Amino acid sequence: ATRYFNSKGFTHIRDMSCSEQQWHQARILEDSGQLTLFVDQLFDTMDPEGFDQAMKLALAARKDKSRLLRPQGLKVFYDGALGSNGALLSKPYKETGKSGLRILSEPQLAEFIRRSWDEDFDIAVHCIGDQASFEVLRVANKLFDQGLRGRLPLEHAQRLSDESLKLISKLDVVCH
Repeated sequence: ATRYFNSKGFTHIRDMSCSEQQWHQARILEDSGQLTLFVDQLFDTMDPEGFDQAMKLALAARKDKSRLLRPQGLKVFYDGALGSNGALLSKPYKETGKSGLRILSEPQLAEFIRRSWDEDFDIAVHCIGDQASFEVLRVANKLFDQGLRGRLPLEHAQRLSDESLKLISKLDVVCH
C-alpha cells in the first residue's frame, strides 16, 4: 500500500482507527524500512467504555519515538451514519420519524475533549448530523470559555447549521 501511495505522490496519510496491534505492526514496518509514509495516527473507540484504553495506547505510542508515525490524538463517535438514519439530525427522518442516534452524552464528550486537550492530543469526533455537530461544537465552546484549547477535527461533517458555523469561529476546527 505504501508503494502505491508513493507512486501517486502521497507522502503523508491520516489513519483514524489505530489499535494496539496496528501500532506495533506499523512500527515493525518502519523499522524494516517498508513504511515510506508519514502517518498521523488517531486511536479510536467506538464504545465510550474504551476511551481510557485508547488514551493509554496514545500516550504509550507518544513515548515510542518514531520518525514516521505520529500519535495525533483520539477519535470518538457522537452519532451514527446518515444512510442508516443514525446521524443525529435536528429534524426527524421521514422514514422513521426519529432523529438519529446520540452515542455519547454531552458530559461524556466534555470529559473526552478535556482529557484529550489536557494531553495536547486532537479529539476527532464523528458527527455527521447537523444536531450532532451543533452539540459537539457547543460542548467545545464551553470548554474553550473555561480556558481549554485544542484541535477538534469533525469527521464526516456533512450537515452544519448556521448556528454551528457561528460556534466554529473561535475554535481550532477542521471539517473532514
